[in-house]
Amino acid sequence: MNSTLSTLSPQCRLDLGELFIGAGDLYYLVGNNLAEGGCTGPTLEGAVAAAALAQATYGHARQMYRVAAQVQDLPAHDVGEDLPAAHSRISVGFLRRPLQGWVGLMSGLFAVDIATSAVLQSLAETPELAVHLQKVLAETEENLWYAGGWIESLGRSGGAVAGRLQSVLGPMVADMRTWVDQAGRLTWLAEAGLLPPPGELRARFERLLAEATAGVDLNLAVRPEV
Repeated sequence: MNSTLSTLSPQCRLDLGELFIGAGDLYYLVGNNLAEGGCTGPTLEGAVAAAALAQATYGHARQMYRVAAQVQDLPAHDVGEDLPAAHSRISVGFLRRPLQGWVGLMSGLFAVDIATSAVLQSLAETPELAVHLQKVLAETEENLWYAGGWIESLGRSGGAVAGRLQSVLGPMVADMRTWVDQAGRLTWLAEAGLLPPPGELRARFERLLAEATAGVDLNLAVRPEV
């Protein structure tokens, strides 16, 4: 993909800005949950890690809002500054309410990082965006590695713990799959070469999901329609 941001149409800039704001809202709300619920970590290390993860995701949110402002030619303080507005903007169902317990926190972080990675990796194939996304993508990969480790550990625990993980993570992954599909339907971005066709974007998401859950038996695949 290659596109020059200066040549984008106003509608394309609007769509791109909204996509970055949406990603920022995801990071911000996950960060809130980690900051508020991190004390539920099963170990002291987990609680400390949750605080660090919250700080990192807040930083990712700020960067997403900053890039949104730049692509829309707005002052940085005009986009995303009112962070509590994320609660009213968010379209992802599971982030409309607090994440419950350590299983909920790790599942939420995992699901969000898989989806944002799929979309941001695609956008980062445009050099003018890559310079703004490289740090976020690198740190998101680290966070995903941590959350993925917990997903694998919890999944291998068996019994009630594994059952709760499946019941919590499954709907979250489904919500984020829908979010990726919605990004894929932003036809102006695909036509401008900033995003791949919807099928390719979904395939990137599914590939990242499969790679991150290869070590544990979880049913996270798309269910066929009846």
